[in-house]
Order: sequence, then C-alpha cells, then structure tokens
Amino acid sequence: MTLVYDDACGFCTRVCRIVKLADGEGRVRFVGASARSALAPAVPAELAAASAVVVDAGGAPATRAAAAARLAGALPWPWRAAAVLGAPGLRLISDRVYDLVARHRARISTWCGDVACDAPPPAVGGAPHARSAATAAVAAALGGARWRARAADAAVAVLLVAMLADGYERRIVAHYDAPRLPPPAWMRDLVAALDIRTGWPMFAPDPLAADGWWVVDGIAADGTGYDPLAHGPVRWERPRRLGTRHDPYWRAYLLNMSLPGNYPIRAPFGRYLARRAAADGHPLQRLDFAYVQETTQPPGAPRPFPIKTIRLWEYDARTGRAHGPTPASLR
Repeated sequence: MTLVYDDACGFCTRVCRIVKLADGEGRVRFVGASARSALAPAVPAELAAASAVVVDAGGAPATRAAAAARLAGALPWPWRAAAVLGAPGLRLISDRVYDLVARHRARISTWCGDVACDAPPPAVGGAPHARSAATAAVAAALGGARWRARAADAAVAVLLVAMLADGYERRIVAHYDAPRLPPPAWMRDLVAALDIRTGWPMFAPDPLAADGWWVVDGIAADGTGYDPLAHGPVRWERPRRLGTRHDPYWRAYLLNMSLPGNYPIRAPFGRYLARRAAADGHPLQRLDFAYVQETTQPPGAPRPFPIKTIRLWEYDARTGRAHGPTPASLR
C-alpha cells in the first residue's frame, strides 16, 4: 500500500510520522508528492494536490476519508478502528472534516512550527526525496511561528507571575506574618479580569466550614408557593444531589448576588425569575430569597448536619423592587 502525501506540508508530514510509528509491519510505503511522478506515476498531479492518496496493491486510488479508512485498515489495532471513517453515513461527515483541515493545513503547519524536512523516506533506494520550493517557503515562514511561540510563552509567564503575586498577597500575607508586596494595579486587574485567582478555600488553613443551597420562596396571589430557580415546589430540605443542583457558573452567580456590594442587580434578577415563573404557569407576587446553610461536622458525626435558614432579600413583583438585609458572608 502506498500513501502519497503533501511533502511541503509540515502537518501532513507529522501525521505520516505517526502512521509510520503505528505501522510496525512496514505495510505502508510513503511517497512525497514532489516525488510522485517517479515513484507513483499512476496518481495524477491534480489528485495528489487535492488530497492524500492511498493506492492499494491493485493500483486503485482512494482519497479523503476513504483514503484514511483504507490506511487505517492496514494498521494494527487499535489504529484499525479508524477504518470506520469510511462507513456509509460517516464518510460524508469525515470528508467534510478532511476538507476543512486540508484547506487550512499550511496555516496549521505554521502555527505548530512544523516543516517537512524530516518526512518519512520513500521506499525506492532509500534516498530522501528532493526538498520542494513550497517546503522551503514553509521553513522560511517558521521564523514567524517561532516569534509567535515566544510571544505566547511570554504571555503565559506574565500570567503566571500575576497569579503568584495575587496569591501571595491574598493568601500568604492574609494568614502569615509575611511582608506585604502589593502587585502593580495592572497585574491585579489582569488577574481579576481573567478570573484566574488562585484562592481555593478548601484546605488548611481556612477550609470551608459550611455548605448550603439557595431557595427562592415564590408566593402567588392565592398563597401557593413555587420555586422558579428549581422549576418546582419550594423545598427546604437538602437536595439529594447538592453538587449537581447548579453548574459552577450558577453557583458563582448566586453567591456573588448575595454579597452586599451587588445589591443593584437583585431587582433585575428578581424580574428574570418572575418572568421564568410566569412562563412555567405560576405567576408570582413576591419572591423571598434564602440560603440554607449546613454546618460541616467532623468525620464520623451523624447526619443530618445542623442547618439554618438565612433570609437574604425579597423581591416584590408588583413594584419591581428588591429590599431586605444581607449577611456579610455565606461562608
């Protein structure tokens, strides 16, 4: 079996190296497109330019997903499983994905910093194929890729330093007798804007002492209750699967909503939940927001753990206003 590939494409060359490593029995012969006329004359130039071509022992060529499937069929397991790409139904999708990657292969090669100078050698005579002009162009473009790689490394280094400085200021100085080394304002702003703070209050010296869940006690005109946050009746007991009740974004949003400095966004949030309840067929007049806090006990302590209900604020759907006290922290 012969694989004719674009030897001016670094990404194609990288894929061929992987295939060569997987082909322990040496069943695949690799031929660069620049050497196609001498080593695989049966493959037309226009076909080799449009796709990788796999030619079987009978001389029949296959391209795109069919070529990938035929190539996978010649490899040992688990690589052979990729032959499913040529199955009816999947082939249409595989061809689309292949065409997308093929159109952007030069860009992918440049970004990966790949060149085609160390492609698998052709089988005839063991002599490496001649380096094409396109290969030289890719190699010349590699200089720009190196600069981009260095710029990316520098950006990562800046982010790492910013995270370490922020973590030192917020964690080490706060809990130990360490000298303050306040980071520059731009560094603090960068960490806050990207939300990459290193604080993780799960372990010593200040693990969380409580867990909890939010309850919205919505009250209709007839006195019945409905929780638009849970899309169901108001339940104060601990949810069976507390960790999956809300995704991380909702949990962070609800926690931030409960902080004193975020009072202005409570009324819009109340309006949103009132519309959500109405869409569920439960028009509400008032929504009482509460947090049920469960105090964490030492290992071996019997359940249920002690709980207390913290009233956060109220929203009046008739006036569109939110009011009520808020505790300093729910932790």
